[in-house]
Amino acid sequence: FRAMPPACLLFFLLHLAAVGTIKFDSLEGRRADPCNKYLRLSPHTTDCMSVPSSQTTVLLPSETSAHPRLPAILSGSYVLTLTGQAFDRLAPGSLVGVSQAGGLCAAVDSAQGVANVTVLNATHMAFSLPTTWILVDMELETEARRLCFNATGLYRYTGLMLKTVWNCDANEAGMQCPVPTSNSLYSGASATQLLQMAARTACCKSGLGLAVGQC
Repeated sequence: FRAMPPACLLFFLLHLAAVGTIKFDSLEGRRADPCNKYLRLSPHTTDCMSVPSSQTTVLLPSETSAHPRLPAILSGSYVLTLTGQAFDRLAPGSLVGVSQAGGLCAAVDSAQGVANVTVLNATHMAFSLPTTWILVDMELETEARRLCFNATGLYRYTGLMLKTVWNCDANEAGMQCPVPTSNSLYSGASATQLLQMAARTACCKSGLGLAVGQC
């Protein structure tokens, strides 16, 4: 039996440490920030970011949108699926929530509600999208919210973010930019917010996940 070279031994030990460690990979086609590749179950956690938030943000259609999945979302029956690693190590009772807009997972916004997680297998877990996450109030926010995961009583950043937007489609009547702020649900928008929405006249549509367009 030949002794393993020190460099190989170190790599082997690191590999063993990673195997069986809970890891988040993606949600609705968006890849998690690699800075948060592995979820630590110890009290220590950081909400580091190594790539632009646009690369890790999943767009959700707001309650004022025309979107084929909106009825299911509003009924609380639309399910989002997280992919990753070692989810079967989780004890029952895990939760997901969202941070404040632009905030950290250390301060989850409990007023927006949390969702129970169902572990499907080692690489997939699912949760029903809370209807409170697609309200106009969240649409009017200028920053995305972090998707936070709770397995031990403390929320930790998954490396994924969520942003609620009015779903646009340049090729569909009634779905073209700008956002139809005449809707009474926008009555709480400030004059500045209304001007900003009126100025967004081009629609950028993603083919990922819910395929939500954004003005």
